[in-house]
Amino acid sequence: MPRTRQGDALSCWTCRLRRKRCDAVRPVCRSCAALDITCYAGTAKPDWMDGATMQRAMAQEIKAQIKQGAAGRRERRQLDETRDPSRAFIITSQQDYSLRNEPARPRVEAAGPSPDPTPLSTPSDSGVVSMSPYALEEAAVSASEPHPRPTSTLDRLEKYQYLNGTSKDLEADCIYMYLENDFPYLFPFYRAPRTGHSKAPAWLLAFLRQNEAVFHSVLAFSSYFFTVALNDVFPGAAYAGCKFTAWGQVAREADKCFATIQRDLQDLARRGADVTLVEQARVMESIMQLLIFDMFVGASQQWELHLNPATTLLADIFAQHGCADSDAFSRLLHEMAPAGYPTPDQEAFRFFTAVLLFTDTIASTALRQPPRLHALHPLILSPDATTTESQSPRLDLSAFVGCPNWALQAISATAVLAAEKRASRLSAQDLAARAAPIADMIDAGLARLDAADAAQPPPPSELHARHVRRLMPFYRDVPAHTTVPTTAPPPATSPSPMLSTTTPARVWAHATRIYLATITSSSPHPNNNNSNNSNDNEQIRTGVHRVLSLLLLAGRGTSDINATINSVDVASALHPPPRFWCAAQLRTLAWPICVAGCCAREAGGERAAFRAVIAGAGDLHTYSGLRGAGRVLDAVWDRDRDDGDGDGGWDLADCLGILGTPALLV
Repeated sequence: MPRTRQGDALSCWTCRLRRKRCDAVRPVCRSCAALDITCYAGTAKPDWMDGATMQRAMAQEIKAQIKQGAAGRRERRQLDETRDPSRAFIITSQQDYSLRNEPARPRVEAAGPSPDPTPLSTPSDSGVVSMSPYALEEAAVSASEPHPRPTSTLDRLEKYQYLNGTSKDLEADCIYMYLENDFPYLFPFYRAPRTGHSKAPAWLLAFLRQNEAVFHSVLAFSSYFFTVALNDVFPGAAYAGCKFTAWGQVAREADKCFATIQRDLQDLARRGADVTLVEQARVMESIMQLLIFDMFVGASQQWELHLNPATTLLADIFAQHGCADSDAFSRLLHEMAPAGYPTPDQEAFRFFTAVLLFTDTIASTALRQPPRLHALHPLILSPDATTTESQSPRLDLSAFVGCPNWALQAISATAVLAAEKRASRLSAQDLAARAAPIADMIDAGLARLDAADAAQPPPPSELHARHVRRLMPFYRDVPAHTTVPTTAPPPATSPSPMLSTTTPARVWAHATRIYLATITSSSPHPNNNNSNNSNDNEQIRTGVHRVLSLLLLAGRGTSDINATINSVDVASALHPPPRFWCAAQLRTLAWPICVAGCCAREAGGERAAFRAVIAGAGDLHTYSGLRGAGRVLDAVWDRDRDDGDGDGGWDLADCLGILGTPALLV
């Protein structure tokens, strides 16, 4: 019997399976992080660790993950050597979330020489600070020292003392810009609790004042949007110095945000059981805010380094507080504020939990694994969209990200089904039986949308109209004479740029049906007509057409939306080209657009239509998930042309990983 090495009990199950030494860093060890593979940590032995068939299958799956990520690791090493300022703040190593307590290194002044012959953090004359794991470690050296309120955002810009106003004034300007412009663009479907307003919530300002990491990320976000505005107003080389200064500002604030999160994680590990619920929640929220920032600004290929600790923290919150029933979420909120009056911590926990559930589910479709928080969905998500917040504190995701609960739960269930199919645990009959309830869930959701449209088409409010006017300057493709309607158009007559309130939900529903059909289909590719399951292929073709029709006719009022989308001719709908002034809403549909686009055909103009939809989002689509969706679609379509439209195996996860690393389209 082999001798058990000291420390094996602390090793993650992935390293045990690979028979590799594990450093036991949580939530992800360095060995797994370096290879971009799933780190199965915890004391409970996984089901697949059976010493037999399941264990061998998991070993092969991990080997495949390592092989698949090889190209991405080489690409990241090259990027580290030639990184430009716009990517300076992207996290590059799992050690940024390390919970270890190492001796502090001596500080190195920004203006001084680097002790390393190939420095990873190099200040430049333009003020741009390169970000690296070493720089993060330097920034977190004083983790045990008391930290005052966040310092000024312009403390180290000595060359720009001629700027009018104090640093605090500039910080206030950045916060105001985020609340008024940036947050509504990032979350256009957000409705503030109890008021239903679509503007930035009141709790967010109070939350920023008490969470240092989020405070710095917001300053970085506002600085980033300022650089985008400079590029729009002064393209080319004009005001290049201002742009470099703004990029330096982004990097500095992101640097502070990383260091703060690392310090908070170290504090959680050091204090153990003494950590309060609010403190755990704030760290989770900080990491999610950083993920939102990193994905939008840098489109980081290492988003798992943010997502894994965030999901671990939320799962630990429910496990440590004994929350495993339908009242679990309500009890957690009550523990945060026993007095009963809603607090910023409660509202922040609701918001970031909703975003985390959404992100975890969408990520699972690219990671070839079930959502890590799948078991928490019944505890957190409201089962009935008609339930008001006063009746249940559980979440309605359509009020946060525009995707209804039933659609996200269907995606989650389909991802679980896909993982079991990939592991060869289901027969064809079992697969069909498991897929039927998911299809019924989608059909029931669409029926509720039909009933809502028939009952009362909601007119756009003046509040929404003001929000639209505020966003219009971000998009060059909006004509100057474009007007915003303040009253609803007559049904089935005049077109309007306003999205129907049910249109995003319908897009999610039809894309989810496509995803489910690709899992249950026996065809190697959805465009391959030689399928043993023609019903699945017909569902895919119908789903692609309906998603396209909804996107191309987003603003057209109609008394029968199903009849309208079924009668749309895609090729003719492209003339004149569609214009989406509300690119913020379109940006949130990156995953449905990509799912349907991967199944689109060149014939009939479907692929041209998807290109037009993405291009119609305006300039800011290049800074969001639509950029990733467009790159994935181009690569998938190129592969289809080379392979003769689907001669090889096909899977949605294959498409989302076609660029070398899994794409997170949120």
